[in-house]
Amino acid sequence: MLMCLRTVLTLLLLIADVAREVVGDEGTRSGRTGVTGACTREKLIERRRNKRMDVEEEKPIILALPGPLFPPIDFDHASEEEGPKRGRYLKGEPHVDSSDHAEQTAGSIWDCSLVLAKYLEKHSQRYLKDHHVLELGSGQGVVGIACGLAGAKKVTLSDVNAALHCLRDNAVLNELESVVKVKELDWLRAHDHVRDLEPADLIVAADVVWIDQLVGPFVKTLTLAFEASKAVLKEVHVILCHKTRSNHTDNILFELLRESNFSWKEEPIENCHEEYRSSEIRIFHIFRS
Repeated sequence: MLMCLRTVLTLLLLIADVAREVVGDEGTRSGRTGVTGACTREKLIERRRNKRMDVEEEKPIILALPGPLFPPIDFDHASEEEGPKRGRYLKGEPHVDSSDHAEQTAGSIWDCSLVLAKYLEKHSQRYLKDHHVLELGSGQGVVGIACGLAGAKKVTLSDVNAALHCLRDNAVLNELESVVKVKELDWLRAHDHVRDLEPADLIVAADVVWIDQLVGPFVKTLTLAFEASKAVLKEVHVILCHKTRSNHTDNILFELLRESNFSWKEEPIENCHEEYRSSEIRIFHIFRS
């Protein structure tokens, strides 16, 4: 729970920045306010504030991982209500130490999520306006919620069941219940879950494959989601933000994409956000001719 609380606070700080042009100084998005249901934004904030008071201060942890590629995020809009203004240490590499990696990594915010969120903010008119966005492997929902705040008509966040409660809370905390929906999409049961999804104009994923075992299920899920959307919509875009951690894993990824009749094109780094770009992180547009 502590990990969840921290990442939600981090998410709020991130989204406040992404939404500046959309939200304005008042911090309210026109036409997308109002909280429904028993789990209101105010109750969530109060519950998490009380929870933090009950948890003793965390002891320093030494991680054998590289530091963040980008500076801590610290914004005005999320400073008073949601908690103290402070940055977050963004781990540049995932730490896979058990078979429950999907649940564990869902509790972290990765550099690729920031890069893709800021890229889509920069190109929102092209990719987000009046579009339905589906995020695969949402984790904390950084990319999808950023899309909702930057102008997407509708957003579907998807992940394994254990990650869904945080995704729902984040939608409430960012006042996006009317825009953001949360769906279970376990890549190992993709056939069962994809049929429950609405067609999406844009399918996005950030840092979702880093070990060999994930590649096949991811490509299968992407293929099913793409084909289901393409059967209804004339045009479907796929954008993958990826960081290489193993050349072997990358080779499997692109070979399986090729076998699934996908092609891809890498986005020039100069088209990414000026402050959120790195030669280690690449954005790919995936398509079928």
